[in-house]
Amino acid sequence: MTRGDKLLILLILASSLLSGYFLYFHNSNKDASHQAVISVSGKIVQRVSLSDSTPSQHFRINGKVGETIIAVAGRKIRVENAACVNQICVHQGWIERAGESIVCMPGEVVISIEGVTGVDAVTR
Repeated sequence: MTRGDKLLILLILASSLLSGYFLYFHNSNKDASHQAVISVSGKIVQRVSLSDSTPSQHFRINGKVGETIIAVAGRKIRVENAACVNQICVHQGWIERAGESIVCMPGEVVISIEGVTGVDAVTR
C-alpha cells in the first residue's frame, strides 16, 4: 500500500464522517418551525407551534364521538383523554418529530406534526 492509497482512504473516511455528522446532528428535527395540526373530519381546527418556549397547554376538541383533550408541553403533544372506546390514541403517548401523527378513528381526530424531516432510515 502506497502513501497515496493511505491518503485516499483517509480522505474517504473523513468525508464519510463529515457527511454522517451533517445527516445525524446538523439536520436534526429540532426546528422552531414545527407545528402540530389538529383536524377533525378532515378539516383543520387548530394549529399549535411546538418549540422549547411553548407553554404547557390543554385543548378541548369536539370530535365525532365526543370531546378529546389534547395536551401540549414544549415540543411534545399527545391525546390526554378521548371519548372513544379503545383509547388507542391516548396510549400512543407523546409525539414530537415532524411526520409523526396520532389518529383517533372513532372521533375522526388527527394530530400531525409538520416541519422539516430528517432521514427516516439508513439501508446498508
